[in-house]
Amino acid sequence: MTYLTRWIWQAVRSGAIALTLSIMLSATARAEAVTVPNQLRVCDDSSEYPPLVYYRRDGGRKTDDIIGFSIDYLRQILAATHRTFTIDLLPWQRCLNAIAAGDYDLALSASSNPEREPLYLFTPKYYSIHQALYYSRARPKPLTDSPAALRNLRLCGQSGYYYGGYGIEDAIVDRGARTLETAVEMLRLGRCDVLLGDAEVTEGQSLIQGRDLMPASEFGIEFPAYARPDDETMIIGRVLPYASELVTLLSAGIADMTKSGRAAELVNRYFGRLKAP
Repeated sequence: MTYLTRWIWQAVRSGAIALTLSIMLSATARAEAVTVPNQLRVCDDSSEYPPLVYYRRDGGRKTDDIIGFSIDYLRQILAATHRTFTIDLLPWQRCLNAIAAGDYDLALSASSNPEREPLYLFTPKYYSIHQALYYSRARPKPLTDSPAALRNLRLCGQSGYYYGGYGIEDAIVDRGARTLETAVEMLRLGRCDVLLGDAEVTEGQSLIQGRDLMPASEFGIEFPAYARPDDETMIIGRVLPYASELVTLLSAGIADMTKSGRAAELVNRYFGRLKAP
């Protein structure tokens, strides 16, 4: 073997070794990048979403302790993988924006829709909420027998919420209200004809506040057959390097919660007092 041949062979070997090391280091870096953290950052709606997510009351006074069906559900899923989480309650749209930016890992109670899909990944549903229509008895009952009928009415809802499950476009819903109380007041004052809302959450708000936000003497309620249930999922920002791995972890946990019967136990604990269908 000539000197030139040996030099070329050594260069090839060195290059191959360097390439192999580069591939190994790159693979290691990728593996580290996609590892789901041991402590997850969670945000949800500051206007509260009982019985899924809300502040515990002590003698009627709101505490700093955040509890609920979704809180216990996530805690049990993560405990099986020796993980924990922190949670902050923010205005809902701000929470969604923070997840899309990667400032938080997930929110607990969100529905999948075409508007959100470019920015977020979703777990399978872990609970379904009944969608309802509310109207004021102080005025003639509005016609609400179809999505087409709804389009002829003034509709109100809450900021950042999705109402496509009623068969209508979000753009026709006044979503200026940041809280359910504000939305109810809009309906009471005649600023809208119909309030769109989740039955269990509306009733849950009354329970935790110790007062009936929508008394039957003042408001009527309907459960339209055309309205799809609001399937609750956990929502993860696509921007996270471990987004797919986190969805896989949570999806497996949801399946295990269902199979083991622990999900049913939580449903009975948190939804058993509600009269919503």
